[in-house]
Amino acid sequence: MTTILIVDDHPLVRTALSQQVTYLLPSANVLFSSDAESAARIATQTPDLGLILLDFKLHNGNVLSLLKTWTAEKRNVPVIVVSGMCETEVEPLVLAAGAAAFVAKTASEDCLRQAIARVLTLAEDGTVAPAAVLNLLTNRQQAVLRALLAGMSNLDIANHLQISELTVKTHLTAIFKVLSVVSRTQAVLLARAAGW
Repeated sequence: MTTILIVDDHPLVRTALSQQVTYLLPSANVLFSSDAESAARIATQTPDLGLILLDFKLHNGNVLSLLKTWTAEKRNVPVIVVSGMCETEVEPLVLAAGAAAFVAKTASEDCLRQAIARVLTLAEDGTVAPAAVLNLLTNRQQAVLRALLAGMSNLDIANHLQISELTVKTHLTAIFKVLSVVSRTQAVLLARAAGW
């Protein structure tokens, strides 16, 4: 079971981040902190820590300093920084300090899920963990993928879902990108590996 630490001084943001984490990883143990001092203590005392979601602007701590310390001491624990500040200003700073990813608070839920999946879905052998990645797909994308599993052509999928064939192709492009595959066959094999 992965333990994930969410560090943000706004309760509503902590709740929203927690919902996205548990959507991807229902069995995750989610810990919370509202300040840099308790976050540092929790990170030190949690041996099975698998991910840290860190607000860039905490009221009582230097986040860049905290990030550098974490990445130096806990090199195998990725940190995703979330911020309401301008992406072009903050992202280079946090990546240089050792963050695995940056997500703007104005980004969509999918962007956050994709960032989490990128840093958590690699198995020990370097392969993608299929079930977690498939959770990144939207409901419509999942419907298209299920139609692929049933052996439907693009035209069949379009008729089945009552969408245009062009829309089917658009969904397939997005699905391939999320799953990091390049063909229908690879997408189907990955879905089957996940138990679909």
